[in-house]
Amino acid sequence: MNKIILNPHVSKSFISKLKVDDIYKEIISLDDNSDYKLNKNLLIPEDTIKYCLGKKNDLINLALAKVVRDSDSLKLIYFASNDSAKHLVLSNQFIKPFMLQHKDETFFDENSFKIFLSNAPLKHLESYFRNECFQLTDLKRIFYRNNEGPYKELSDDRWIEILRYISWNNNIKSEVDGLFGSIKYDNFGNAEDGWSWYERGKAEDAPWALLKHLSPSNDTHVAILTILYERIAYKVVKPSTESINSIFNKWKYKPEYDKDKEKKYSEYFGLEKDINSLRELLSFKICEDNEHNEGIWNYFRTNEDKHLRYGYYRVYKPTLESIKQYYNKDKDLFIEAAIDNHKFYLRRDEKENETADLFIEYKNKTNNEWLDNKYNYKKTTLRQEAPTLFNTDDSYDRNLDEEELIKEIDKNSKLVETVLFSKIKDSTEQSEQENLKVKYWVAKQIRFNAELQDKILERIRNLRNIEIQLKEQTLLIKNLKGLVIVALIAVVLLTIFS
Repeated sequence: MNKIILNPHVSKSFISKLKVDDIYKEIISLDDNSDYKLNKNLLIPEDTIKYCLGKKNDLINLALAKVVRDSDSLKLIYFASNDSAKHLVLSNQFIKPFMLQHKDETFFDENSFKIFLSNAPLKHLESYFRNECFQLTDLKRIFYRNNEGPYKELSDDRWIEILRYISWNNNIKSEVDGLFGSIKYDNFGNAEDGWSWYERGKAEDAPWALLKHLSPSNDTHVAILTILYERIAYKVVKPSTESINSIFNKWKYKPEYDKDKEKKYSEYFGLEKDINSLRELLSFKICEDNEHNEGIWNYFRTNEDKHLRYGYYRVYKPTLESIKQYYNKDKDLFIEAAIDNHKFYLRRDEKENETADLFIEYKNKTNNEWLDNKYNYKKTTLRQEAPTLFNTDDSYDRNLDEEELIKEIDKNSKLVETVLFSKIKDSTEQSEQENLKVKYWVAKQIRFNAELQDKILERIRNLRNIEIQLKEQTLLIKNLKGLVIVALIAVVLLTIFS
C-alpha cells in the first residue's frame, strides 16, 4: 500500500476510510519509511492528526508520538494523550524546548511550562530534559535560577532532579573542538556564526552559579557538579580572585559532613574523595580557561592545597627541572594530572623528546597500573588526533626519512579514499552521505598535499645537488688560482735567475 497519508490533499479522506487497527499500522509504518525519514519536508497534515486523535485510541496516539516531527502537532498529541504517549512526545527530538525570549514559538507556553515543571511525573521531567533537542544555550537560566522565568518557583528537590537529568543529556557538550579550538562546526564543516559563539560562551559559564547554591555536604550535589564540568565540560570564564577564594573555601571537605553516614569515609573513598576530585576538576577548568592570566596560574601553582595545584599541572608547559620538582612534591597526584596534559606528549624537537621521555621515566616510578593504562589511552588518543605532533611510540625513529613518510601518507590516504567511497555508495542517509563526502575530499587533499610535498622535496634535493656542485667548482677554481699563482711565481723566479 502506498504511503499516501503523506499527501496533504488526500490523506484525511484516505485515513478516514480505514479501520482503527489499519490507521495504527499506516502511521507506525512511517517509522521505517526511508522517504519520510530522508525528506524533512514530508509532514503528516494537521487535519489528519486531529482526525486520528479524535479516535481516542491509545495505540494510535503512541504511534503519532513516535513518528510526528513538527512541534505544533506534537503539542496537540501531548495534550490529547495518556501518560505513556506524553512520555514518548517529551522524548521526541522535534519538540522545541522552552526559551523565555521565544516562548510563543516553543512546545510549552509559559503557563503550561510552569505547570509541567511543578506537577509532571519525574519520568516526564527526565524525558524532557534528556531530550536531544536541547542545546547548551537553552539551559543557562536553569543554573542561575534567578527572578526571571519559570524556574524560580520550583521546589529545591525538583530543581535538583532537573539538574541531574541535564547532566545526563547526551547532546550537551561545550568542548566541541577538543584540543585545537573552541569554535563549533556542523557535520559539513561550517563554523558557527559570531553571535552563536558569543551566546555559547555565556552559557558555558552558567554552572559556576550552582557552586554558590549547592552544598558540599550533599553527595548528589557533588555528583551533579562533577558530571557537568567533566562529561559536559562546562567552562569557567574569567572568575575574580575573590570568587575563586570564596568557592574553594566553601567546597572543602569537613568531617561533620559524614556524621550521619553508616560508613566512615576517607581520602580514598566516599564524600571526601569526591569533593577533592571536584576541587581538582574546578582548578583545572579555571586554569584551562584563563591560560594567559599569570596571576590565576600562580594562585594554583603556589597553593598550599595539592588538589588545587592539580589544575596547574594539567595545563602548564613542562621542563626537565619542573618534572623533577613537582614529582618530588606531589608524587602520584602530579603524574595523574600531567597524564591529562597534552604538552607532556609533544615530540616536535629534541627538547620535547627529552621532556616526554623523562615524564615516562617518572610515571614508571609510581608503579601504578591504573596510571599506566590512563597514560597509554591518552597517548593513543593524541596520536590519532594529531600524529605529526604526538608521535608517542616509544620506539619512534627521530631520524625518519621524509621520503618514506610521504610514501606512508600517500598509501594511507589511498586506503581511506577507497573505504570512504565504498561507504558513500552504501549509505542511504543523505546527511551521512554528505558527511562521508567531506571526509573523502579531505583524504584526497591530504594525498594531494603529500604529492606536492614530494615534488617540493625533489626540487630541494636538486637544489642541494646544484649547491654541492657549485661548492665543488668554487673549490676547484680556488685550487686552480693557487696553482696559477704558484706557476707565475715560478716563471718569474726562473726569469730572474736565468
